[in-house]
Amino acid sequence: MRKLEFTDEFKKAVERFSVINGTVASFSQEKGKITAKITFKDFTAEIAYSLGDTQGYTFLESSSVAGCLLTKFKFPFSPIAYSIYDIHNAVDDKFFITYDFHNIHNSKELSNALETVFAFMVRNYDRISSISTDVQMQKRLNDYFKKSLDTVMKKVSLDEYCSNTEKYEKKYYNGLYVLRCQATEFTDFILHGKVKKLQRFYAKTKKLLPFEERYLEYLYQTDFAVDENVKIVVENNTKYSNVMNCAARISLVIGVALMLITHFIVKYITEKVLFDGFTLFCENAFAEDLLFLLLGFGYTILLLFPVFNILEKKKDIEINVTKTPVTFAVTAFTLICAIVFLSGGIALDVYKTENIVALSDESVYVFRDGKKNYYSYDDVDFYLIEGEYYDDVEYIDDEDYKQYILVVDGDFENYYASNYDYENLKDKIENKTQIKQSFKSFNEFEDAISNKNGIHNA
Repeated sequence: MRKLEFTDEFKKAVERFSVINGTVASFSQEKGKITAKITFKDFTAEIAYSLGDTQGYTFLESSSVAGCLLTKFKFPFSPIAYSIYDIHNAVDDKFFITYDFHNIHNSKELSNALETVFAFMVRNYDRISSISTDVQMQKRLNDYFKKSLDTVMKKVSLDEYCSNTEKYEKKYYNGLYVLRCQATEFTDFILHGKVKKLQRFYAKTKKLLPFEERYLEYLYQTDFAVDENVKIVVENNTKYSNVMNCAARISLVIGVALMLITHFIVKYITEKVLFDGFTLFCENAFAEDLLFLLLGFGYTILLLFPVFNILEKKKDIEINVTKTPVTFAVTAFTLICAIVFLSGGIALDVYKTENIVALSDESVYVFRDGKKNYYSYDDVDFYLIEGEYYDDVEYIDDEDYKQYILVVDGDFENYYASNYDYENLKDKIENKTQIKQSFKSFNEFEDAISNKNGIHNA
């Protein structure tokens, strides 16, 4: 796993806050994560800075596999580790911004995130401290937590959660992340003033988190006014996701183009090497969707980060994806996936190109039972379908409806119907062998082989 970056900056910021506010700070560290425990007189705040983490509520931010900063609060009266949003609800803070961060890409963003958390604790210190001794505040906090728990984990009661926090805590915080991680209603409202979209979101969402209910109430009270400072923060938060989305679209377009180029190159080389001098009789059934998915997806994920870095420089964003605290495993996995998809796609493309029936002057090539087979014209029989019935009434016998049937070694269960130019095949076939039998339509041919007495062996 890649080393977590900016840990020194994290420690220094926490230690500086601790000294200024007369608290005790301690640190614990594990792979990809560092946790600061700040002990106040009446409560403890735990701030965890980690590699990409899918925990914690996402609000007014662009979620991505980046550095995460999550804050929890603990009190002597309860086994619950409350989120910073739970505390926000209990103390009735009126500053509605992001407090759990999932998009830290550099030391400046880490510093800004910590300052936001520190500012929250300072301005609400007295009310947070009162929770330890004020029964009404404790009830208020637990009521808000219970409502959030009911929204995220419907079948787990508050008593169950308290009796086994080790079992449920991670599931709960994962659920908070999943709940809104793809929602854009908040950011669209802040950045683009889409009030109706936000109102529809609230109207159709059966269960809102208490923080969301309070935010909506606050917006109605302020006539949906947007604080400019909040707007600036949201704009900064969305820069990364906007560039990443743009990079994904560009990578997809280039990936599709490279997919087609690769397909035609593989097809050309394979046909040149294997089938020079052959005339294509038919292609066997093949799942082209899988082939194009492998090639297209392989190129897209291979191009994503390079394209992102180019756009990042052009947009003058202070993010370098190669320096983002993403696990080495994720980067390696992405590269491996690209290689696997591309290798599989090219191998499948070669297989598809081989998976045909073709005719030369000397032999008949048939890809059969997973193998390449070459037959002499003495080992195969050709049948001619002269036309077809339209709506089972009108008979059409022009060249567009004529086709040949190839039967190898008398195997009528596995015959091959031509799907290429009739005239080219006519010259090739009739110069080398005779048509064994003609049928007015394809149905007539199928009836003949099903009855087993309609095929002339003489």
